Amino acid sequence: VNRTRSKAEALAKQFGGNVFDDAEALLRDPDLHAVVISSSQQVHAEQIILAARHGKHLLCEKPLALTPAELSSVERAVARSGITLAVALVLELAHAG
Repeated sequence: VNRTRSKAEALAKQFGGNVFDDAEALLRDPDLHAVVISSSQQVHAEQIILAARHGKHLLCEKPLALTPAELSSVERAVARSGITLAVALVLELAHAG
């Protein structure tokens, strides 16, 4: 979702994409099979649950949730949906040299 619709439409036209007014509309797209969540940590759980309700497979940056209660909600949503959820953990490896 782009904050400036005209810019979003221009990019969609240039690259063959679609423009959606909100996350619900995006997640209803039958051609969308998976979602990458790399937003602010405070909304990870909410976004995972929303995408799971729509049956979209997920790759989410860590953390999945900020509280045990949120994590329980995420676990239930993923289990009910049958989707695959993977957690992205970025490791910076120092190398000698």
